[in-house]
Parts: sequence; C-alpha cells; structure tokens
Amino acid sequence: MKKRLRTILKITAMILVICCIAFSAIYLKVTIPSDRELWRITDNDLSYSIIVNELIIFIGNKGDFPSSCEYIYAINKNTGEAVWSSEKLTDEYCDHSWGSVFTAIILISEKEDTIFVSTSYWVADDEQAVVLYMLNGSTGELLWQVEGYAGYPYSGNALLGYSIIDTNYVYVASKEGLFSAIDSHTGKPIWTQKIPSLNYDEDIFIEYHDQIVFYYQSGDHSLTTFDARDGTQIWKIQEHNYVERIIFSEQKVYLVTSSYHDGTVGNPPFHITSLDTTTGKQIWGLSFGEHFSPWVEIIEGKIYVLTSHSEGMFDDFKPLRRLVTINKDTGDVLWEFNEDYSHGDLNYLVQDNVVYVSTKDSYLFALDNKTGRTIWQTNSPCFPYYFHVERNILVTTCEEKYVSAFDTNTGIQKWVVDVGMEKYWYPIEFIITASDTV
Repeated sequence: MKKRLRTILKITAMILVICCIAFSAIYLKVTIPSDRELWRITDNDLSYSIIVNELIIFIGNKGDFPSSCEYIYAINKNTGEAVWSSEKLTDEYCDHSWGSVFTAIILISEKEDTIFVSTSYWVADDEQAVVLYMLNGSTGELLWQVEGYAGYPYSGNALLGYSIIDTNYVYVASKEGLFSAIDSHTGKPIWTQKIPSLNYDEDIFIEYHDQIVFYYQSGDHSLTTFDARDGTQIWKIQEHNYVERIIFSEQKVYLVTSSYHDGTVGNPPFHITSLDTTTGKQIWGLSFGEHFSPWVEIIEGKIYVLTSHSEGMFDDFKPLRRLVTINKDTGDVLWEFNEDYSHGDLNYLVQDNVVYVSTKDSYLFALDNKTGRTIWQTNSPCFPYYFHVERNILVTTCEEKYVSAFDTNTGIQKWVVDVGMEKYWYPIEFIITASDTV
C-alpha cells in the first residue's frame, strides 16, 4: 500500500513538473523587472507625458483638492534624471490662488525647442484667471508670459493638433470675449476678434487646419472659423449638440457630438458630422446609440470609431465595445469588429494597413484594414491596453502589470516582462523612444 502510495506521489510530482515546464514554455519569457528595466521614478501624481527631443515632459500634481497645484516637469528619457521643473514659476500662482491651480501643455515645437503652457488659478473664490507662457524645452527657462489668455482645453488631450511649423501663432481666448493670434516668438497679439464673453468653466475647442482656425464655445453652442493669417471670420454655425471632439482630413472637418438632456451633456445618441471646411456646409451625418461617447480617429484615410456600451451595474458592470470603420468621404460603414459584443472591452492600433485589436478576454487580433478579415489571432496572458509597432515587433502593455512583445507577421509572443506593480495598478500611459525604450 505504502509502495503504491509512493508510486502515485512520484507520478503526481512528475505530472506537476511537466505542467510547470509546459506553463513556463507558454510564458517562458517573463522576466523580473530588473532584467529589462532601465530606470523608474515613483510618484502618485504624474500624468500627460510627451517626448520632446531628449526629454519626457509631464504634468505633476502637489497637494490635495481643492488646493492642489499642477507643475511641468522634465526628465531625461534615457536616465530618468530630473532636468527642470516649473515649480518656481508656478508657485507664484499657487501661493496666492484661492483654489486649485491647473496647468496644460497646449503646444510644442521640437524644431524650435519650445513649449507653450497655459495655467489657470483663482484670484477670488468665484473668479478665475489665466496666464499663457512659453518655456525653453531643454532648460525650462521662461521666454515670455502674458496674463489673460487661455489655451484650451484643460485636459489630457490639451496638446493642439497643429505645429508652429504650420503657423507662427498660438491661438487663445479671453473671458472678456476676445479671440486672438499670439506671436509664438514674442507673446504679442497679432490680431484680435470679438467673440461672446465666456466663463473659464465653459468647454472651449481651438483647432487649426490649413490656414483656418476653428473656435467652438459650448456656452452659445457655436462653431466659428477665422482666417489664420488676419483673423477674418469665414463662417459660423450653431451646433445644437455638444461637441466632444473636432478632427480633420483634407477639406473636411468632423464633429463628434453628444446630446443635451435635462441640462447635462455626454448623453446618447452620439453623432459624427462631416462639414466642408471652407463653407461649413454639412456633407454627411451618422448617429450611434451607445451609452458613452465613442472615440473617433482618422487613420490612413478611414474613420475608426470605438463605440462604448455596457451592461450590469456596480460589481456586475461590464464594458462592451465594438470597432466600426467608416468611409470618411461618404459616411458609409465599411466593416465592424465585435458586432455581438462577445469580447467585452477593446483597444486597437492601426499601422501599415493592419489593425491590431486587443480584447478584455485576453485575445490579440491582426485584421486587414480594408476588409476587417482576420490575419492572425493569438492568446495573451492579459488584456493588452496600449500598443506600439517597431520593426516587426508589436509591443503592448496590460492592465495586469505586464509589458509584452509579439511578432507582427505571425502573432507569436517573443517576450513578457512583469513591471513589478501592485495589484490594481497598471500603466496609464505608454510611450516608446527611437532607442527601443518603453
């Protein structure tokens, strides 16, 4: 009996060893953080990072709401060493503000090594003020600053969609009702146009495209366009829905909007409307009935819409998404992924005529961007959340603290790294430098 028991235990042990070997073969390239990690900085309040030449620029927050203060920080992207910060400059406003101080990087010029920043602060418990300033990208040196002009929007997507290469002006608004072009080298106004007065808690969009400046103000539901060179008004329309995003392609502007309901915004149905940039005339419109605002991008001549739906509540809440591809000229739907919502949450990347899609149930797909046909699919040890393709390698980060790489031609996993975070912590931002550093 004992002999039989020992035999059974030996066989069980051998099976466990074989299973462990098999498991490690599947995830054999998981390494501890120190194997690949070059540097690490730890802080609870780092956000909105962007690479500017050899630096990573980001927003850092000190203090607790409602008296917190946001600063600009720059670190060396290769070493993680601190290079400069805007603390000394911003403290002037933080020390005297009646409430939290918010800061946004609104525009960068890598060629001229400059960063344009807008900061809002409180001069009374019910009165907000703003300041616009330009910093040297390498040193953080203040080059100029002007009071009263605000760059919008104050959010993680505040970086405007144009470059100083396109225009030498920064376009800003003031609460007195002035819309202005500011010389990027001096901070001096070049032209100014009268607009409706605004509150700084209104939602404002300022965008530039092909010598036209687009100004949306939620307070009076208007979209106005100006000639970027001299400020001449071109056209103005009333947009009765709430504008969530403005994007461009050639001579078309696309408005992503939500519906007003009982004085609130962000309600379904959501719409995508295509307008002629020179006349403001509508070309086509498309509606979506999902619960939440869709994420919309134009990539390689197509519009990609990541819709947001859900089911359940609280502990049973489950995000449900689908990816819809649209002809940007006609508004016709070309193909959809996840039409039956079977995979739950989604993320995607479009590159080199391939759409890479990750799913909450730990699958990774490569799709033909013309037809939506599956090229390959593979299992992932987690839910890939961010993507980057570099020389036939697809690098992903996950909610579950892993960074992994896959062969773009076959989907075969090449390596996985545990970046050593606690449970429920995962990368919220993901950038890759030219030197293959994540």
